[in-house]
Amino acid sequence: MSGNKLKDDNDTKKNARSILDDIQESQDKAPAFPQSSQNYDLFATLLGPSGDTEQLSNLLSFWDSIPRYSVSRQIQAAMRNEAGNLPILRKKFQSPAGEICEMELKPARIEVGGEEKDFYPAESEELIEDILRKIFLQQRHGFHDSDRDETWCKFTINMIVKELKAFGKVRSHDEVKQALEIMENCRLTITVNGKQAYSSNILSDKLLQDRAAYRTDSNALSAVKFSSLISRAINKFDYRQYNYADAMSLKQPLARWLFKRLADRFINAGIDAPAYKIIFSEIDRDSGLMHHKLITRRIETLKMAVEELVESGILMRYEMNSVKDGKKIVDAIFMLHASMKFIKEMKAANARQKIIREKAQRISKK
Repeated sequence: MSGNKLKDDNDTKKNARSILDDIQESQDKAPAFPQSSQNYDLFATLLGPSGDTEQLSNLLSFWDSIPRYSVSRQIQAAMRNEAGNLPILRKKFQSPAGEICEMELKPARIEVGGEEKDFYPAESEELIEDILRKIFLQQRHGFHDSDRDETWCKFTINMIVKELKAFGKVRSHDEVKQALEIMENCRLTITVNGKQAYSSNILSDKLLQDRAAYRTDSNALSAVKFSSLISRAINKFDYRQYNYADAMSLKQPLARWLFKRLADRFINAGIDAPAYKIIFSEIDRDSGLMHHKLITRRIETLKMAVEELVESGILMRYEMNSVKDGKKIVDAIFMLHASMKFIKEMKAANARQKIIREKAQRISKK
């Protein structure tokens, strides 16, 4: 990577960091959320490897293992019938604890151009949820009630549009509003080891300061209520910090998914640590993002995602070995070697987890 490109990348990230600190006048005039809990304060306190925390956010181990953003708009268009309907989407995945899970996703019915169509959440919704979760970390924009399992984020459409643009993920104001509507109206049902464990929408509620203003004014303030699974993760301290700016900068949805998985699970990353092993068939199952019928093409899709992590400086290098049954390729094993930058971030995340555990113990004794 050239020196000029590194400079451009750094300038983009600095610009992205400043956007979330740009509070519009409408927010200054709006009442603040009530004081949040100690659990929220712990969730919002991050620990950067060099003291810089503006690029960081939190992963939620179980919630982020659900493949809810796995079907692209292009694939959805091919799946719809003449009435604009999509079937209920079902995908199996394994939880971080090794439990056998299944997601059942009922699509959202949205009016587009005077016609009603079904939509699954896809890349736009994934990016916007990550932005909302980043905004949530700011004291004036986040509220968490530990007793009621309620977690709210206050924002404006302009904040989301600007943040997307900072990372080259340009969406119009109307596209952002549509994405929020999809997340509010699609329904997730999760079974764990054959038993229903959860059923709700990705965004379970939405409050508009002024509905008419929301439709016409991109600075109108509104708030969304996150899934109760997010609230439970905050209450149970089941989260881990990761480099949000690096994730947002990645181009491929599978590269972002894989980076988050590494940040959540590659906790023993170190100079002398062994490489992190991933198996294609497991990534294929858990991500739900590889749709080609030929296994060789799906393996190539994973290889491209891994190569983007190398190009972005998250991985130093990788090795890939095909698994064959006779002459037929049936699987592939990737050995991923972390970069020094990623190693430092994992050490900082581990140190932060230790602090959280110690403070959580003190809170539980009160």
